[in-house]
Amino acid sequence: MNDRETLVAVRSTLRHVLAQLDNALVPTLAAPDSALIVVDAGHGGSDPGAKGVGVDGHQTILEKDVTLACSRALVEVLKEAGYRTMETRTSDTFVGLMDRAKMANDAKAFCFVSLHANFASVAARNGATGN
Repeated sequence: MNDRETLVAVRSTLRHVLAQLDNALVPTLAAPDSALIVVDAGHGGSDPGAKGVGVDGHQTILEKDVTLACSRALVEVLKEAGYRTMETRTSDTFVGLMDRAKMANDAKAFCFVSLHANFASVAARNGATGN
């Protein structure tokens, strides 16, 4: 899968997740535009996060790059659905953990979504996780 195909797949998955989220939030929100969702691209700058190996077996993939790309895609999908969004980082910069939380709290965010991408040395171990 190339970068474009991966991004299309990510957007499709995010749209599916958003549809599920909309169903769960209907009793809570009068309208999507009343909710601010803060999207946090994990790691960044001097903190690369996990380091993985690309499909070619050589290219190093950094978690900070994956989370930033996914963050941008998620924000795009959320905006298309009418949600207000804020990002903790929009470039390869370091933002401290407490600063990320403070940004969301100060903005009175309805929801804080922190994106991370773990690395597994066994290709069969893949998929989403949540806490």
